[in-house]
Amino acid sequence: MVRIRRWLLLLALAVPGLACERKPVPSTDDTSLDPAAVVSASPSVSSTAQATRADEEAAIIAFIQRSQREGVVGRDPEAFMRIWARDARLIGGRSEQPDRYDHALDYAQFRRSAQLRSKGKADAQLSLEYRDEAVTITGDQATVTWSLTVKWRRTRDGSTGSEDTGERWKLRRTPDGWRVVENRYWPRAATFGGKTFVFDQAHWRKRDEAVVLARDSDDPIELAMALLEAFRLTEALEVARKMTQDGPGNPEAWAWRGRLADRARLAVEALEAYEKLRVIDPKAEVPGWVEHMLAELEKLGR
Repeated sequence: MVRIRRWLLLLALAVPGLACERKPVPSTDDTSLDPAAVVSASPSVSSTAQATRADEEAAIIAFIQRSQREGVVGRDPEAFMRIWARDARLIGGRSEQPDRYDHALDYAQFRRSAQLRSKGKADAQLSLEYRDEAVTITGDQATVTWSLTVKWRRTRDGSTGSEDTGERWKLRRTPDGWRVVENRYWPRAATFGGKTFVFDQAHWRKRDEAVVLARDSDDPIELAMALLEAFRLTEALEVARKMTQDGPGNPEAWAWRGRLADRARLAVEALEAYEKLRVIDPKAEVPGWVEHMLAELEKLGR
């Protein structure tokens, strides 16, 4: 029973890593990720004398939410990436405040992840709901905060769930309009399998205590699972990497490395791990986007 509960928790924490059903989205011929197309759809996002502060705040919110809906729900990586500055960072943490367990990606990393994970058969259908939106504009800097609920239905078995996250967006005004320089997100609660998990400070303390106990065991999978439950993705992935180094023929090690790299949005590493897993176990289950990419690589004779 304890093991089942832990897997429910892991699945709940893994919601942001799910692929989603492709929806029709506006097409674009923009291959340089020039954001002008997005800005032109919301003229008040750019700096104009005519725009009132309220108009500009509303336009910034619409600017980001449109990108998320088209990019995440519509599976359009180019639409998702147009709002970002090239020096932007995407940061996953356990709370609104930074701490040593943050997992940060640079622009190139999350751009590549968005491109790869939009491929192939969807693992789930997603919907996004926003509330408590707030915008603060100070000169050429802006901060947006809101609560986001992601509802999902798995295509494999029809199971449903949801995750509530907090998000903070930092933006910079540029000649082309507002651009995101940082997005920080943190899980607040999740519901799956009839259970609700609340990710507050008491929860993280318990999970950190479980990590200490897991380090005393001789089971690296137990440690990787404990670290994932504690949302300490960087450390969890380090454990999985060592597992594959110590046991290059162990399919479970490669499955965990692929799962954790995917969860950390390191899609290239996840793909490589799952590719090695399929060499060892051709029937191993992999995410839909990985299935698609492995099929494409096979066509190329790799």
